[in-house]
Amino acid sequence: MNTEVRNRFEYPLNIRLVGVGDHLARMLEYYFTHDGARYYRQTTNYVPEDCILVDPAHPGARLELERHHHRDGLPCLVVGEHPDFELPGHYAAITLREPLDFAALESAAHAVEDLLLSTPEENGDRAALRQDGRTGAGSHRRFKPENHVCGFLKKQLSLLPDDHQGLSFELPSLDLFALPSDNLLFANRSLSSITSDDPVYAELDPDSIDVEFWTDTRPVIIARTLRTRDVLGYPLDAFLWRCALSVSAGRVPSTVDVEQPKRLTKHPAYIDTHHSDYWTELAERWREGFHSLNSAIADFGIPEGYVIAFHNAADLLDLFDIGTDHHES
Repeated sequence: MNTEVRNRFEYPLNIRLVGVGDHLARMLEYYFTHDGARYYRQTTNYVPEDCILVDPAHPGARLELERHHHRDGLPCLVVGEHPDFELPGHYAAITLREPLDFAALESAAHAVEDLLLSTPEENGDRAALRQDGRTGAGSHRRFKPENHVCGFLKKQLSLLPDDHQGLSFELPSLDLFALPSDNLLFANRSLSSITSDDPVYAELDPDSIDVEFWTDTRPVIIARTLRTRDVLGYPLDAFLWRCALSVSAGRVPSTVDVEQPKRLTKHPAYIDTHHSDYWTELAERWREGFHSLNSAIADFGIPEGYVIAFHNAADLLDLFDIGTDHHES
């Protein structure tokens, strides 16, 4: 490959583990933070992945892959030769030879590099999403929040008639009953069991969801609606916050002006303990003065995916003060 072209490629690769057992996960996590830190960085649901890694020997690996909603052509590192294991058709398979060692992982990183560089549009999108604070105006990927559970729920809450106290609707893997006046959300399963790749966070068709508005919100009605005796209650704003973080994946809502200065009016209710230092610093910086999304990415020194996720969650919960007369601090 042309040296000039290869030199334009940026490591490390953002990698996500899917269908991997605990022992292998611990080994890989050690590698990603030591010898392999030059080539790989294990990503979270706030940062888009460049590739994923799956171990076909792990029970349920195929099911976990099918639950993910990744873009077509995403490189997938497959541990070992498994003729009976078939990847879903939209993945680009790269075999990791066994026994798995650092040399095999380094070789796989170069294979991912070659694959991405062979698709100019993919590498161009990737470069725009690198987490080093250099994204410019207009380069963000966009999405419609109302096509995800957080934005859909927020919109339905705004449509709740004055003489009604609650609303409910069903999703493929979750039933919800919201009482906005009490800041409560009831569900038929534990929200802590919902991982970032759960179908709950997948894109949905708003027109296919039946929403019911309620005047009678007694516990027996809520339990009957959720079809369970084990009704679980949560703060409504905390659920919206968590959902907004989980669906961001480096994307910005289609209606957001990324150059509009804004200031945080209050600290949000954190329920995600991972990377809490990032959330705390973002809240403090955005409370100190007015910053646009793009200037926050450029100036805060925090990985871009977290800045965008925090911004999207605060924006969904109307925690920003936006004024045309304000200048960035």
